[in-house]
Amino acid sequence: MERKKYQYNFEDWLNGNINWMSIEVNQISNSYIKQEDIKLIREKQKEIFNEEFSKVFEKKKSDFVNSIKGVPNREYEINRHLKTFENLLLGDIEAFKDEEVSEVSNGDYQNPIFYSVKVVPPLDLTYFDKNDLENIQNAYKYLQDNGDWNYESVEVSDRKKLYKHVEFKGHLWAKVGYELLKYMSRFKDSPFNGYLIEMDKMEGLDKLRAGLKRKDYLSKKVKKSEFIKLFNGKYILQDQKVNWLSNYNSLRYLLTGILNKRATSKNYGFYETAANCFLIRHGCINPETLRKATEEKISSTERADLDRMIEEFNN
Repeated sequence: MERKKYQYNFEDWLNGNINWMSIEVNQISNSYIKQEDIKLIREKQKEIFNEEFSKVFEKKKSDFVNSIKGVPNREYEINRHLKTFENLLLGDIEAFKDEEVSEVSNGDYQNPIFYSVKVVPPLDLTYFDKNDLENIQNAYKYLQDNGDWNYESVEVSDRKKLYKHVEFKGHLWAKVGYELLKYMSRFKDSPFNGYLIEMDKMEGLDKLRAGLKRKDYLSKKVKKSEFIKLFNGKYILQDQKVNWLSNYNSLRYLLTGILNKRATSKNYGFYETAANCFLIRHGCINPETLRKATEEKISSTERADLDRMIEEFNN
């Protein structure tokens, strides 16, 4: 029996004779490329992606460590790094300042190339333009939606050519930012922006979570680990906030019932900490609005439910 012939194979992709986009477009053709070769390419894409990520991540990790050595306010500096990379992944791109920067091409110092970038606060990173940032945030959303990075963004195997592909750059920097946030938030003596309750009350948190879910203050999908993290001295990222399904009045009533004013980091007030931990109906919390919320606007039935849960938690 005559063996079937294919136009391309794994080596063709490795040598740059074809790119991934052409494979995606033509793989339905029975004679374009074997499925076994596509599998080999996907494995190589993941390998290349992770190798390039490691290079950038290790450099940025080293920069971070060096930046906090010997500084007068180490905690403040760590916090600035955390906020910057959170802005990279989730910040309002339109709100970032624009800045014109220049670079020299081919040693021609007389005719530098000028272009516009976005300034990512508070470290004021100027690595990215608006399009770069949109690709980074889209890549981070891809991770949230799919549970992994898009390794198929590695269109070609040539490392120099690869960095000209915007989708790859987006996924690379999204992973760098995401892993840096995890690394920095676990860093020794790193600040926390959530609540910190007494150890003897930790066991009551899961029972409280169950009660809040039962009464529809929290989504049924809120996991034990997600809820407890808000109260055990951790740094809470934007996408780790828990959505409160009721209103400001009930949230304030609950928090003041189960926590004391000393349950926060010195960097944040009581109501600022609530804004770090929760959303209200998927919207960001205004700490001042939460502070002014009043129990008078809570119905008697709702207050009875909350009082029962507060009492069980405190006892």
